[in-house]
Amino acid sequence: LWLPTYNWRKNLIADIVAGIGIGCMLIPQALAYALLAGVSPEVGLYTSLIPVLIFGCLTTSHHVSFGPDALASLLVGLYMEKHKGKDINQMASVYAFMVGAVLTAMGLFRVGFLDNILSRPLLSGFVNAVAVLIIVLQLHGLCGITIHIHSESVKDRLTDFFTHLNEIEWKTFILALLCLVILFGVRIVRLLFPNVNFLKYI
Repeated sequence: LWLPTYNWRKNLIADIVAGIGIGCMLIPQALAYALLAGVSPEVGLYTSLIPVLIFGCLTTSHHVSFGPDALASLLVGLYMEKHKGKDINQMASVYAFMVGAVLTAMGLFRVGFLDNILSRPLLSGFVNAVAVLIIVLQLHGLCGITIHIHSESVKDRLTDFFTHLNEIEWKTFILALLCLVILFGVRIVRLLFPNVNFLKYI
């Protein structure tokens, strides 16, 4: 355990600031991932909080990220789409347990070398395709348009989106657009003024 060797005087304040910042980001992110996975919003909060607490009690790392991510949430959502009408939260729990068991077994048998078999262009194409799919799946929510179909197909989602574009909620769209402008604007400002210290923490 890392706690007996923790440098309280040197690291406590910095860790508290980092924790507050991550918490402010993690809550809305967890809710968005829950929506992407097709489960209840509180499930997203649980999956973001519990893994971090368990990991923090066992060890520490500056580089490892725990909790849900966009790709895992998307895959869960695609799986849940096949089980409409059932208890989605329970199905997601069973699915997560199965995946955890498989990953644990793979870790015990040291099969991580299989990652070297996959070429970088293949992985890059896969990640970019997932990014495009996630953007398309979020278009309805971005504009406040009700989803009229039960399909995760890019073609079907885009067709439904443009067909009902007249139903756009302008308040929702303007708020979403404002958030995007702030996110990209801060990134551009950081690139233009790399020597400004406080911009590093935004």
